[in-house]
Amino acid sequence: MEPTPPPQIPPDETPTEAPTAAPPVLQQPTTQPPLMQPPLMQPPAAAIVPGRPGLVTAAGVVMIVIGVLIALIGLVVVLGGSLIGSVGNRPDIATELGNIPASLGGFIAAIGAVVVAFGALELVSGIFVLLARAWARIMAIILATLGALFSLPGVFGNGVRSGGVIVPLALLVAYAFVIWALAVNGRYFARG
Repeated sequence: MEPTPPPQIPPDETPTEAPTAAPPVLQQPTTQPPLMQPPLMQPPAAAIVPGRPGLVTAAGVVMIVIGVLIALIGLVVVLGGSLIGSVGNRPDIATELGNIPASLGGFIAAIGAVVVAFGALELVSGIFVLLARAWARIMAIILATLGALFSLPGVFGNGVRSGGVIVPLALLVAYAFVIWALAVNGRYFARG
């Protein structure tokens, strides 16, 4: 058997159907293209958070330090009150010191507990001022105002004659600084 030749088309006749060519086959690349990094996008201007002002940091640290010191002083007063309360129960010591009622020790211990609570509140407000909480700013201003008022008798009272004006004056200046620093930086706390 001989192969049959394909039919010959005369040049003047064109076929009615053109042969369709198969679409070219795209070959898959053998390696993965490098991953494209997304373009660096800047956050919107409203999302940019400014850093904490230095005055706010200083005010928070001052409140923490004063709070710790006042809480420690309050603990000493509580211990002293409990000691005074126990003295009233011992007749040998009571004769040397005089007749001290046991209720005086309880009263002094209660005052010490209030001082410890005041110092703890200052410590907490100082910590949360550093964390930019608006309620802590208000609490710190109120506590600093109360602390400054309690410092005034030491500055202008008998402390002037006895020479004990340095500590109350230092507390008054520190509290005044805290009030000023937190009052002028209210915008920082209003952002959240």
